[in-house]
Amino acid sequence: MGDTISLGFLVKDGKDFLLLAYRNIAKIADEIVIVIENNDSGIDNALEIASYDDRVKVLLMNDCMNDKGANFLIKNCTKDWIIFLNGCDILSDTYYLIRDYIDNYNDFDAFSINKNVFIYNLGSLDATKEINEKCIFRNKNIYYENSNLTGFNKVWPIQDIQLFCFDGARNLRDFMQIYYKNLTNETRAYLEDWKNKIIMGNYALKPNNKDLPIILKEYFKLK
Repeated sequence: MGDTISLGFLVKDGKDFLLLAYRNIAKIADEIVIVIENNDSGIDNALEIASYDDRVKVLLMNDCMNDKGANFLIKNCTKDWIIFLNGCDILSDTYYLIRDYIDNYNDFDAFSINKNVFIYNLGSLDATKEINEKCIFRNKNIYYENSNLTGFNKVWPIQDIQLFCFDGARNLRDFMQIYYKNLTNETRAYLEDWKNKIIMGNYALKPNNKDLPIILKEYFKLK
C-alpha cells in the first residue's frame, strides 16, 4: 500500500456538479473532505454522498471560496497527499494515473494538471482557456496565500491528465452539445458562422480538440 490520498472539494453552487465530480474520482481516495458554503444549493448532495460513503466528511463554512476556505480544507485533510478540487471540476478518464505519479515520482512535492475552463457564454467556438493549476500536493507545510499555493520545492507537470472546470456555467447542457459537435466539425464555413453568431470578442479559429471524459459524455448524453 502506497501513500494515502485525501480528496478535497471546495464547493459553492454545488447543485449541478458536486455529485458528478465525486463520482469522477472518488475511487482513488482514502478520505474525502467537502467544504461547502452555508445554505449552498449543493448541501443536500454533499450530505447524500456522506450518507453512503464513510470516507466523506462535510464541513460548512461562510464564504469558503477564498484562501481562508482553501486553508480550512487543507487543515482538515489527514492523509499523505491532497487532491484539491472545486466542486465543478471533472478529471479526464486518465485520472487513475494520479496514483502512479504519487507512487513513482516521490521526489516531488506537487503535481500540476492542465486545466480547461469552460466559459459558458462563448457557446462553443474554442470555449475553453488553458491554465496551469497545482492541485495535487503533499500534505505538509502547504498553504494558500493570495490565491496561490506556497511551500513547494519541486513540481511535476502532468501531461496525460486533464481537468475540465465548469465554474460559472449556465445553460450548460445546450452549450456542451454544441461544443461537442464542433470537436468533429472544423470547416471554415462552419466556424465562421459560429463566430458571427457569438456576441463576445475574438476567438481561436478552431475548437479545442480535446476529448471529454466518459462521465461527462454520459451526463450530457453525448455519443
